[in-house]
Amino acid sequence: MFARSMGCRCVAKSTICLVSAIFGFEWYVYHIVCFPNIFYALIFNAVWLLALWSYLQTALTDPGTPGCPEWEAWASTRSHGSGLAAAEEGGSSLFTSAAPAPTASTSASASASADPVAAGGGGGGGSDASGKQEQQPTQKQATAAVAGSASAGTGAAAGSADGLRRRSQTRIRHWRPGEVTWCSDCAIERPERAHHCSVCGLCILRMDHHCPWMGNCIGWRNHKYFVLMNWWAFAACTTWVLTLRSPNAFQAMDIFSSVPGLGVHVSVVPAIAVLLTTAFLLITGGMFVFSLMQVGRNITAVEELFPGDNPYRLPEFLDNFRQV
Repeated sequence: MFARSMGCRCVAKSTICLVSAIFGFEWYVYHIVCFPNIFYALIFNAVWLLALWSYLQTALTDPGTPGCPEWEAWASTRSHGSGLAAAEEGGSSLFTSAAPAPTASTSASASASADPVAAGGGGGGGSDASGKQEQQPTQKQATAAVAGSASAGTGAAAGSADGLRRRSQTRIRHWRPGEVTWCSDCAIERPERAHHCSVCGLCILRMDHHCPWMGNCIGWRNHKYFVLMNWWAFAACTTWVLTLRSPNAFQAMDIFSSVPGLGVHVSVVPAIAVLLTTAFLLITGGMFVFSLMQVGRNITAVEELFPGDNPYRLPEFLDNFRQV
């Protein structure tokens, strides 16, 4: 939904429309094709609305791209601090380059040009003195050139080392608590626990994974909605299967049998709805348990592959859950 590519955004919108249509199809079969009990219908409508709301919240919420308020606040703080440091360094270099200190050679050459008699009229002694004055600045210029080339070489080496360090950060994936990392794909600095999504083409704050059914990444700003969506979708599917009436879920699967009291054959529509609902029940139930285990350990799907202990895990489960 927030991908860099227009094609990916179109696919995400189509996926959201498809899943929303499945929500509507299940509601239609439950209320129009079948004949549920009023009390059970109220319960189903409540959990169905919560499931649809949490799904749309997950799909339409910015997961933590560089354009979200949290990232922009972090970037402004980061740029403000680097700007102050650059201003201090730039001030000293500016004053140094604008007003160079006078040297003995420049003073001597200035006095020689100001007094042409002293420069040219003294015979051999005068020419020796002027020769020494000319030789001295030449040696100093050579020394300055060597020093400049050495500093340039040091700066190039430092830049090369910094580039290698940034490239190694993108290749070697491990825990980096408190460190700012560099994304070579986006060419930007990013906060800790932010990772690049190859589908969206963007870095995401505390990225968990990219969910194709959401058309969006699961990250810092919509992870809680993803967990709630799995729970409410599981609850809605369970309520749908258990409270379906005339026909019920078992009768709907046998499309060649007749429903007692109706005298008609069962339509294929309830059978398709039962298959879809059962599939979503198993998927969302498994995802809810898996997501709950990850949240309890304060870890994401990306970080599951990192070696070593999790430095972000808190002792209590509820404390980790509040992080989401």
